[in-house]
Amino acid sequence: MQIEEQIFKRSYPSIDKLISYGFIKQAENYVYTENFFDDTFKIEITITSTNQVKGRIYDLELDDEYLAYRIEHPKGEFVNRIKNYFEQKLLHVKEKCFIDNNFIYPQANRISNKIKEKYNIEPEFLWKDDNKNAVFRNLSNKKWIGIIMNINKNKLTAEEKDIEAINVKLDDAKIPELIEREGIYKAYHMNKKYWVTISLDDTLSDEEIMQYIEESYSYTVTTNEWVVPANPKYYDVVNCFNNTKRVTWKQSSSIHEGDTVYLYVGAPYSCIMFKCKALKTNIPYSYSNSNLTISNTMDLELVKAYPHDKYTFKEVSKYDLKAIRGPRRMPKKLLDYMKKQED
Repeated sequence: MQIEEQIFKRSYPSIDKLISYGFIKQAENYVYTENFFDDTFKIEITITSTNQVKGRIYDLELDDEYLAYRIEHPKGEFVNRIKNYFEQKLLHVKEKCFIDNNFIYPQANRISNKIKEKYNIEPEFLWKDDNKNAVFRNLSNKKWIGIIMNINKNKLTAEEKDIEAINVKLDDAKIPELIEREGIYKAYHMNKKYWVTISLDDTLSDEEIMQYIEESYSYTVTTNEWVVPANPKYYDVVNCFNNTKRVTWKQSSSIHEGDTVYLYVGAPYSCIMFKCKALKTNIPYSYSNSNLTISNTMDLELVKAYPHDKYTFKEVSKYDLKAIRGPRRMPKKLLDYMKKQED
């Protein structure tokens, strides 16, 4: 990697600052020159139209470009003085004229900026001494939306190439088809059933990538809709709404007034049977026996009853509701499915 690439790889120039520093526009480029070492050498720094930085040293006495400092391990005090001057000048230009980027490649920075604009989320570099891999997390619950990584593309394909890529969580039913497309791969270092890796090298448009990020974000959204298990062995939940629309129910989670509560009735029914609204919560109540302990209750109002064969465990388990051993938030994937069914 060239010295210039190493120094400027996570930054981009400010045109106003370049001009103030002394850069002069020449065609599509900005060029800065300065003599040094008693006017025996000249440094020339060019910022191209694609924001690449190219530096050259000229020996003015020989009227030729000086290249000895480009050797990886130059020998001799004089050559090292030239190399040190060159590096220090580039670092000074970066400090005075460039703005830091979080990532190396343009699309990674654009996507990071779009995530910030849409969700007000900054990338987080969570690992000590690592400025290559950054996660994006839902601000409300710290769940991961995605992670941008700097990796060799040979982790994904046979191609040897330094790239940045983002991991996002998507509908597992769509993933087998998506990974057949160029630019989308089986997830690197993540669960390949639910996550994919998308290269940020402009293979896919920003707009399409943001659609995938929006879907990934949706899986982190905390809903105010709950599923609560009900054991018909201890309570006749199947008939509890026959003559009333309101019942008092055990509360053992952070359900609040106004939340939606789905009652999942256990075997032999094994299905979501009722959709309710929590009218009042955290009602003190003391009860205990060998099977059950209650310290708080809530008042539920029936919103809708479902046929026993509609939302069976076999059906809802396809939509991220794998186990119902206690009160838990309804998975968004299942809520979206149920909404489509009811629409």
